[in-house]
Amino acid sequence: MLGDLLEIRSHGKQDHRAGGEDLVVLGVHLFDTTLNWAESERGFACANERVVNDWLAAIIADREPVCSGHAGMRALEMALAVFAAGLARVELRFL
Repeated sequence: MLGDLLEIRSHGKQDHRAGGEDLVVLGVHLFDTTLNWAESERGFACANERVVNDWLAAIIADREPVCSGHAGMRALEMALAVFAAGLARVELRFL
């Protein structure tokens, strides 16, 4: 690289599938690719190591891990709501 990485932007195909489906289908791949390109996060081992270390710290501290099942469920609910709103062609507002 020529210098420090300041920003990475990515987007889906933006085709007929609309934003929600595009996010569900391609979002994980775009996120993984972005992490793979980032200098401090090169490779998937770094991301997996952070998740496992947080799980172990959560067990010791008797707290929810950052990537808990509950947080994953909320993220999925949001993605599905965006997808449904795209199909219905309605505006979606998160409170």
